[in-house]
Amino acid sequence: MSDGTEPQGSALDSAGAALHAERGRQGLSVGDVSRHLKLSVRQVEALERDDYQMFGGSVFVHGFLRNYAKLLGLDAALLIGAADRKLEAAATPLVPQADHGAEVQLEESGGGGQKSVMPLFLAAAILVGGVAAWMLIEQKDAGQEEALSDDIVASQLAGETTNNLDSANNGAAPLTEPGAEVALAPRQDAAVRESDPAVSQNAGRSLAQAPQIRLQLGFREESWVEVSDRYGEVIFAELVPSGVARAVSGAAPLSVVIGNAAGVDLVYNGKPINLSLHTRVDVARLTLE
Repeated sequence: MSDGTEPQGSALDSAGAALHAERGRQGLSVGDVSRHLKLSVRQVEALERDDYQMFGGSVFVHGFLRNYAKLLGLDAALLIGAADRKLEAAATPLVPQADHGAEVQLEESGGGGQKSVMPLFLAAAILVGGVAAWMLIEQKDAGQEEALSDDIVASQLAGETTNNLDSANNGAAPLTEPGAEVALAPRQDAAVRESDPAVSQNAGRSLAQAPQIRLQLGFREESWVEVSDRYGEVIFAELVPSGVARAVSGAAPLSVVIGNAAGVDLVYNGKPINLSLHTRVDVARLTLE
């Protein structure tokens, strides 16, 4: 828990410095935090450096800081406030202010008198007009050449498409009525494709007809969720804001990881799941079959 070095309600200069100091005080390594929060080591180090560019937006930064704060027992609002000030400062460009009231005048080389700059403006306007006219002529010529090239390519593609369609139609089956079953002839390269390990694996998955299960998640608080199917493929991964519901279906068993689990309701095939039985340090991990 926090030792009180940062008073409640006070402003922090650096959320990352507060996280780094409290993690060291509690004797936790970056790897410990990474495993607890299901973040990479690079992400934890970036949070402690106030480097938020890799997180893709303030909503992700808020979620990760809130979970990190709960792990260490810090005030999440103070950390998020400090992070927002960093984000606002990084997003505000410095725009030089021009002196619009200054008058431009030229002095004569021989004395202290002044003369109007109007002739220079006229010469510059004529020069700019000539350059613009030349650019328009060049663009028009380039556009005509490009259009001609496009017409030639389009005509070639149209001829190839017609030839391909004619070749395909020579051996095509007649059209069937809507709803009728159509038997597809095997392709000549079927033997080659069946020898491909990736193709064989995908075919095995289709033939296995793995049972599909459905999850419904309601988010009373912002939370991060990841769901993987029986093949180890991640089918859902999202930092979800509060007040939102999500439905996920996949091949059983499904591996589920939920951050800030206390703020999430999970229903599995119509049956509510008590996430507190599967939660450790605010993160729930469970497998549903």
